Amino acid sequence: MSRFPKYERAGAYHWGKLSNRSLRGYHARLWARYGWFNEHIAQRSGLVIDVGAGDAALTHLLCNADRAVIGIEPEPDALAVGADALAAVGSSARLMLGDAYALPFADGEASVVVMCEVIEHLDRPDDAVAEAARVLGSSGELLISTPNAQPALADPFHVHEFTASELCELIGRHFREVGVWVAEPGWLLSAYRWRAGRIVVNMAAFAGANPFRYCITSTRPQWRQLYARAHR
Repeated sequence: MSRFPKYERAGAYHWGKLSNRSLRGYHARLWARYGWFNEHIAQRSGLVIDVGAGDAALTHLLCNADRAVIGIEPEPDALAVGADALAAVGSSARLMLGDAYALPFADGEASVVVMCEVIEHLDRPDDAVAEAARVLGSSGELLISTPNAQPALADPFHVHEFTASELCELIGRHFREVGVWVAEPGWLLSAYRWRAGRIVVNMAAFAGANPFRYCITSTRPQWRQLYARAHR
């Protein structure tokens, strides 16, 4: 797995992004991503495992009274940052030191496994998906978000970025039903980098029509984000 020192430098930066509700500072893209996960576990109870929890912002958002949410994080610095952030808000979520290849849970123990912007950092993504399948029950669900591979925009911290077809093939080796969607068209990201464009997008998000939430079943390479949902 690639070393990920952002939390050493920036602390609980996802929490900071989520707390900014100003028209210029709102992070519609991050809220859309986290919203996708919450939407797909809305009816789920039982154990939810957030693999690669980082500063645990998403881990906390996944919590409700019907779920036990546990974040797994391999970086001690990130784990400490996340634990402090969870304690500060009195979250019911828990964090554990561990990695995607050896989850500390019994076979079939979990209801949902979440991997938000994680699989692109892994040296052995096939092993990680196999491990997710192991800990999920017979009706369990795997949820993944990851960048849609675009060589010109590759992140140096990413071991491998997947195309939609690659991601579907990878997950399909271990899961019976797999769905993959693309989101974030290039024009939207370009507009969002400009002040006026960001304000327009954020206004739409405040009105309940966040354009970053729009997903389609396609292999369009010019769309930047992939989402995948798989069942045992």
